[in-house]
Amino acid sequence: MSHVAPTCAPNRPEPAVCVEQLLAIDCVQPAEARARTGSVASWLIAQGFGPQSAPVAILSGDSPERALFFYGALRAGVRVVSADVADLDHVFDTIRPALVFAQDSRTCGAALDRAQARGARIITVDGRRGLAFAALAACSIDAAVAERRLHITAGTPAEIKFAGSSRASSTHGNLVAGGSG
Repeated sequence: MSHVAPTCAPNRPEPAVCVEQLLAIDCVQPAEARARTGSVASWLIAQGFGPQSAPVAILSGDSPERALFFYGALRAGVRVVSADVADLDHVFDTIRPALVFAQDSRTCGAALDRAQARGARIITVDGRRGLAFAALAACSIDAAVAERRLHITAGTPAEIKFAGSSRASSTHGNLVAGGSG
C-alpha cells in the first residue's frame, strides 16, 4: 500500500449512486463534510481498505476530524474500533488494526510507538507522526466511493466496540439510517 495520497482535483463532483435502502452513511449531507468524508473514503479504498480488510483504530476523543475519519471509513466499508490508549495492546491482540488514527501525536505518542511496532500505519491530525489527516481530507473523491456504496448494506460490519481491556466484546454497528447499534 502506498503512503502517498491521490492527487486533488478541486471542485470535482461526487459520482451519484442509486441504492435501495438509505443507510446512516448516506445522511452526511453538509457539502464540506460530505466532500471530506468522501475524500477519506477515496484514500482508504485506494490503500486497499474495505469490508474484507483489517479494521482501523481511532485513538482520539470527539473532534470534527474524528467524525470525518469515522464516517469516511464507514463510506469505504471499513470496520472501525474506537480504543482507549490504555487498551491499545488488547485491541491489537484481539483484532490487529492495520491503521491507527490519532488526534494528537504527543498525547498518544507511546501508543503510536506500540502501534507502529506492530506494523500499523499512523494518521495524525497534527501531522507530526505518520500521514497528516489533512492529506486524506484533501484527496479527490473518485468513482470508487460510489462503487463501494453499492456493496455496503445494513449488514455490513461497521464498528467494533470494546468494553474495557478485561471484557472485550465486538459488535457490529447498524448502518441503517435512523437505526441504533
